[in-house]
Amino acid sequence: MSLKQLHPTIRIRILTVFMTRTIEAMIFPFMAIYFSEKLGEKTAGLLMVLLIVLRIAASFWGGYLADRYGRKKVLIYAEGVLFAAAVLMAAANAPGIDSVWLTFAMVMLHGAANGIGAPAADAMLIDVSTPETRTLMYSINYWAINLSITLGTAIGGWMFKDYRFELFMVMALVSLCILLLTAFRVKETYQPRPMQGKWGMRFRGAAMMLQTYQSVYKDKRFMAYSLGMLLLLSTEFHLTQYIGVRLEREFVPLTVDLPFLPAMELHGIHMFGLIQMENTILIVVMALGINALLKRYDRPWQRVKWLTLGSVAYVAGFAVIAYTNEPLLLALFMLVATVGELIHTPLRQRELAEMVSVEARSSYMAVNGMMMQGARMIAAMGITVGAFLPSAGMAGLIFAIGMTGTLLIRRVVAKPLREFSQPEKTMRKYGT
Repeated sequence: MSLKQLHPTIRIRILTVFMTRTIEAMIFPFMAIYFSEKLGEKTAGLLMVLLIVLRIAASFWGGYLADRYGRKKVLIYAEGVLFAAAVLMAAANAPGIDSVWLTFAMVMLHGAANGIGAPAADAMLIDVSTPETRTLMYSINYWAINLSITLGTAIGGWMFKDYRFELFMVMALVSLCILLLTAFRVKETYQPRPMQGKWGMRFRGAAMMLQTYQSVYKDKRFMAYSLGMLLLLSTEFHLTQYIGVRLEREFVPLTVDLPFLPAMELHGIHMFGLIQMENTILIVVMALGINALLKRYDRPWQRVKWLTLGSVAYVAGFAVIAYTNEPLLLALFMLVATVGELIHTPLRQRELAEMVSVEARSSYMAVNGMMMQGARMIAAMGITVGAFLPSAGMAGLIFAIGMTGTLLIRRVVAKPLREFSQPEKTMRKYGT
């Protein structure tokens, strides 16, 4: 099966995802640095937390709207708001204006619109795909995302500081293209049914939603695993928050002489863009090889050991990156962190898929998505904490949080294996 055999909506969504992620990678990883320079690190950290809270709330609302009114309608409204926000961000950064607060307000609006539209876009892909096509669909989408991030961070690392207005103008143009593609080339994939009941549509829907999420939160094993994921993944999210700000502040500029090219001065923001690009390129190049390696060690206890090893490498790599300013060490430990990421990510996702209830899979994954945003929130708070702690203290804190998450995940995954490896104890426990 090839890309041409996928549903037209899938092909359009992969194209729009590539376009969106490319331009967002040029801008948003560097916004924490921008706000820190304009408003101070303490204020910037709090604003980033507020942005994440807003996006979490918007995503839950967006999921409800997509089920209530249909995918395409929600997507069109969300893309329209994204276009308007991009235009106003460009206006706020036009020559002679440079309004940081209007920029932040539009970043908030952009984040809310993204949060509202994301559930509809994800659901639309599932609506038009089949079990036979989803592996190919998600594989191509994964590659498109990583390639777009590679391209975007490479361009943004060199252009954001001096060409911010031009980048926002490009984002507005891309947003307009995506809006037109969605409006005229994408067909509705879901026709919602009216909600009826003695409480009325709105109250009955809200009650059912709350009841579903209550059952998810009572699943102690899943919640412990999700908490471990939150703590572990916050390690990497510090890269675009505290680590980026620290490199811009502490990295000593140096001159780089390249063959056949003029000498270039390397600043902290350039180094930040380079290690982000390294991470993404390594993922694209090494993912298939590491997945093939993991298939050779597919027994339960072997998976636990590889999951632990990958998580430790991941945490240690980002902890060192949070401290050092040496270019070679930054590149080396980004390699260590990326290899760890490639090892623990598929194993962690496999364990999660086997853990969630089939009857409430969407609700479980919504809560899991909220944990991802919680990890981003911890990382955003790192900007404020980093204003008080030295880089060595922040590196130690990042390592401690990440290792706590690693140990919690290991305990949740290994506990059933220990119980079933001791059948007499298990039989007594369950009264058999």
